[in-house]
Order: sequence, then C-alpha cells, then structure tokens
Amino acid sequence: MMTTFVFICCGAPFLLFGGIWWLNIWMFLFRAEQTTGQIVDEDRMHGKHGASYAPVVEFQGPEGQKVKFTEKIYGAGSGTGIMGMLVMLTKMLWLKQKGKDVSSEINTVVVVYDPNKPQRAHIKSFLYLHFVPVLLIGIGICISMAGIPLFSGFIGKLVDFLANLANKIPWWF
Repeated sequence: MMTTFVFICCGAPFLLFGGIWWLNIWMFLFRAEQTTGQIVDEDRMHGKHGASYAPVVEFQGPEGQKVKFTEKIYGAGSGTGIMGMLVMLTKMLWLKQKGKDVSSEINTVVVVYDPNKPQRAHIKSFLYLHFVPVLLIGIGICISMAGIPLFSGFIGKLVDFLANLANKIPWWF
C-alpha cells in the first residue's frame, strides 16, 4: 500500500504540470485567431550535444503589420532527420500533384495567434502545441499506475515482451 502511495505521489507532479500546461494551451486556442505565415529563418541554439533549430515565422497581424515570432520548440532542424525529410517529400509530392508552386508553398504554415498580443503566436501543429503536455500527462499516468498491483504485473510483462521483441530486431536496423 505504501508503494502505491509513493508511485502516485511521484506521478502527480507530471499529471499536474502537464494538465495545467495543456489547459493553458486550450484556453489560448479558444481565443486565438488563425492565419497563414511563412517560415523565414531558423533560430540556432548551441548545446553540449550540437546545434538545435527553431523555426522563425512571419505573418500579417490583425492590423496589417508584419509579426515575426520564434517557435519555442527546438529540434534537429527543418528537413533534417529521416522523419523530417519524409514529411517534406510527401508535402512536395502532394503540392506537385495539385499543380501548385512547391518553392513558395513548402514554407507556408498555419499560425494561431492572440488577437490582443499578436507576438504570442504558435504554429498550428500537434507537435508544437500538444505534444509536450500530452507526453507529461502520459508519463504521470504510467508512473502512477505502476504502483497499483493490478498494473505492476502487467507492466512487468509488457517490459519483458518489449525486451524480447527488441532482441528479435536485426542489428542493422
């Protein structure tokens, strides 16, 4: 019983912080306006494991002014990595099939912004808006459930299954 309490107490901060963060995002989305913007640059941040990049987006504000913002999630860079390249190639093929100009459309993104403070803006994407709080909530749920005896046996079996599955994956993959 004490173990269950410890696991729930360890998972609660993840649930609380992720839940408040996600609620804040939803409250922003309910009052936000939507428009399109262009990725005009990448902001570079140096860390001990190399450089990370965040997109710099420019869009036209509600009163016609140009607004520029930097998305707050840094990654390996636009188009770098296998998934980024696959997404970009898929978008390019789709645009080409529709007969649109690939060079101008590839950097176009949907932007959501606060009409009262247009500098408070985000790219409308699951990755930029919802991924981190949903991940925190999921971690909190997993930690909390790991202390419940009913689930701890299941989690042990799941870990064993995944370990056996990982041993069957070829070394070159």
